[in-house]
Amino acid sequence: MVTLPAIPADVLDWIRSVFADCNRQVAEQVTTVPTTHEEDLDRILITHLGRSGGPTMLPSRWVVQIQVHFVGGGRHWRMWEVADIGLLVLFRHNGSVVKSKLALLQSKRLYPREAAYDETTMLDYEQGFSRLWQPDEVFDAATKPRTFTLSTDSRYAALQLGNEQQGTIAKYQKQYHIPVHYSFYNPLTIPSSQTFPLTQARVNDGPCDVGCRVVSFDEFQVGFGAMPTGYTPSYEDVATKLPAPFGESRTRAGWRLEDFVVDRVIGCPEGYPAADRSDPGIQAVFGARGAPISAAVSITISTPPDMDRGPEWGKWS
Repeated sequence: MVTLPAIPADVLDWIRSVFADCNRQVAEQVTTVPTTHEEDLDRILITHLGRSGGPTMLPSRWVVQIQVHFVGGGRHWRMWEVADIGLLVLFRHNGSVVKSKLALLQSKRLYPREAAYDETTMLDYEQGFSRLWQPDEVFDAATKPRTFTLSTDSRYAALQLGNEQQGTIAKYQKQYHIPVHYSFYNPLTIPSSQTFPLTQARVNDGPCDVGCRVVSFDEFQVGFGAMPTGYTPSYEDVATKLPAPFGESRTRAGWRLEDFVVDRVIGCPEGYPAADRSDPGIQAVFGARGAPISAAVSITISTPPDMDRGPEWGKWS
């Protein structure tokens, strides 16, 4: 068992603030353009994380670095992907990795009540830029005044209970013991509405009361195991059917993204502890272009260069 020192508060606060800001950025996009595709929301999240800067030394003299890599999801169109984003946490001491943890996020966005299922398809990739040159009738229909509403009865239209994707996730977890989590993209607040075409710039300066919420696949299955195959959950379903500790204001409908990263993954309760970069679980996710994710985020936490191992080091698993 590798033992590690307690991570200073300024390190955890800094990481939490970065992911809270990313959470808000994505939630603002859902609020402003509620028809944004899941893949585009993933890209916004990854892009904003990439802007967090290079290695950052905090007052405790610990160094944190967040790196991102976007591969793109085109290779997944002939198979069900396991997850969209891989989260890797690396802990370094004296320049060497002494511990790592991994978690996977499968993105699902909340759909407006007025919108049918609509996500990027293989045809969109094959058409390339020609997809942006809309036929006249398509443009006319898209620009007619229309209001899109996100409410408690709005549904995560790309999530169907008992479908092939859920079977693939369950099989993957059983084989590699790597936990998969649903990452639910929501607006800043619920209810929320937007009317197109916009008549003026919208300023979203209110709090992020909802935003991105994370729930493990296993906890989700506990809450929805009795629901019929093919059922598409609503926000209200997720907010009320999940087991404890979900249900309170901070955890309603899942962990806030920033709390999940800091308190659940770095804080130990969730994630897959990998021995080293040759670990089969690591290789299965990050080791090949055919791996089951389209983007990766790494958080590297380094101790001060002159810090020695001591009796105050605690377990980090």
